[in-house]
Amino acid sequence: MSDSENTQQVALALPQKSADSHSAPPFRIMAVVALAASAGLLLTGKRKAGVAVAAVGTAFALLEDPDTVSRWWCDLPAFIGNAQQALDRAEQVVHDFADRGEQLRTLIAKVTNR
Repeated sequence: MSDSENTQQVALALPQKSADSHSAPPFRIMAVVALAASAGLLLTGKRKAGVAVAAVGTAFALLEDPDTVSRWWCDLPAFIGNAQQALDRAEQVVHDFADRGEQLRTLIAKVTNR
């Protein structure tokens, strides 16, 4: 075998970059820049602009990995259900504190009125 044949065989054995392999880094860079900019906007008190830029950054990040979007979409109902349960528990705790506060106020009023 000649050197040129060896070179061709080695070149064929190496993984080839596809045309799509160059499209991912720009989305990643845009996502990082947008999310960093949104953090800056949120820290400076520009809430609406910060949220909008964060949404754009998130969209770019999601374009980077569509499989993740699919998994998140499928997991979203369970996440919402868990969040609802946590909010229900927190609401119950607040009501319990309010009831105990009212009981304490009633007790203090009885003691001070004697």
